[in-house]
Amino acid sequence: MAKWITYSLLSLAFYGVWGVVSDHASNRIGPLGVQVLSTAGLLPVALLLFLSRGWNSGSDRKRGSAYAFATGLLGAGGTWTMFEAFSRGGEASTVIPLICTYPILTVILARIFLKEKPNAIQLGGIVLALAAIYLLAEIRLTGGSSSKWLPFALLTLVFFGTSGITQKLSTNYISTELSTLVFTAAFVVVAAAIMAGQKLDWNIAAGAAGEAVLVGLLFGLAILTQFAAYRWGSASVVTVLTSLSQVLTVILGVLFLHQSLGVLKGAGIVLGLVAGTALSYEGKPKPAVEVPKQDLVAGKV
Repeated sequence: MAKWITYSLLSLAFYGVWGVVSDHASNRIGPLGVQVLSTAGLLPVALLLFLSRGWNSGSDRKRGSAYAFATGLLGAGGTWTMFEAFSRGGEASTVIPLICTYPILTVILARIFLKEKPNAIQLGGIVLALAAIYLLAEIRLTGGSSSKWLPFALLTLVFFGTSGITQKLSTNYISTELSTLVFTAAFVVVAAAIMAGQKLDWNIAAGAAGEAVLVGLLFGLAILTQFAAYRWGSASVVTVLTSLSQVLTVILGVLFLHQSLGVLKGAGIVLGLVAGTALSYEGKPKPAVEVPKQDLVAGKV
C-alpha cells in the first residue's frame, strides 16, 4: 500500500474518533475544560516532532512561524466553539459534517488573497455544500433546537476555513514539523489565557479528564498523519480521503452515543461528501509544451 494511502487512512480514523470523543467529553466537563485539558494531549506529538531531524528548517522562519501561530489561534478558537456547540445540544453526527464544509470559505478566501480561481466543478461544490449545511443543521426560521448550537458551529466553520489560508502560507516558509510545533504553542497560549481569565471547576473525575486529554492526542495525531499524507500524496486526493472522517464520526455517534440519523441528515451527509470531492477537484494539469530544438538554438525562447 502506498505511503500516502496509509497516512490518509490513519488521519481519517483519528479525525473520525476525535469528533465523537470531543462531543462526549464536552458534555461531561464543558467546552473550556476540554480546551485546556486537551492541550496536554498535544504535547507528546509536539515532543516527537521536536526530536525529529530538520524540524526547524525553512526559508523565512519568522514569517512562517507567524502564519503558523495564527493558524494555531484559529484552530484553538475553532475547537472551543465546536465544543461549545456540543455542550449546547449539537450532536456530533450533525455538527462535524457541518463543520467539514469549511472548504467553501477557504476557496473564497483563496480566490481573494491568493488569486486562486475555482474551476466549474469547485463552484458546483460550493452550491452543494450550501445545501448540505441547510440539511445537516436542520435550520428553522422560527428557531428550534439549532438556535443555541448553530452559531457556534458556524463560527467553527469560519475559524477552520480561514486557517486553511494561514496554514498554506506557513508551509511556504517553514517545514511542516515547525509549523505543527508553533501551532501547538498557540494552543498552549490559549489554554493559559483561559485558565487566567476563567474560573474553572477542577473537581473533575479522572475518567473525564483522561477523555479530554485523549481529545488532544487524537487531534495531534490526526494533524501529524495528515501532514505526512500530504508529503507523499497529492493534496486534492488526500483532502478528499481524509474528509471522509465525518462518515466515521456519524457511524460512531449513532452506535455509541445513541444519536439519531434521519433522512435529511443522511441526504446532507451525501451532499457534503460530494461537495468536498468537488471542492478538492483541481483538474488535470496542462501538458508541458515541448520547444523545438531549432528554436532553442536560434534563441527564440
